[in-house]
Amino acid sequence: MAAIPVLFLPVIIVWWKGRPIISIALLSLVFWPGALVLALWLRRVRDL
Repeated sequence: MAAIPVLFLPVIIVWWKGRPIISIALLSLVFWPGALVLALWLRRVRDL
């Protein structure tokens, strides 16, 4: 589950630089489900 903190990285970087976080947060929400599905799928493939 190391992929989950990586998903927060863009949000943290943008917040640290002081830019509007809304657009980056929306992008992260769009990519979250795909990243979670990919992580779970890769874990299942590795277990086989």
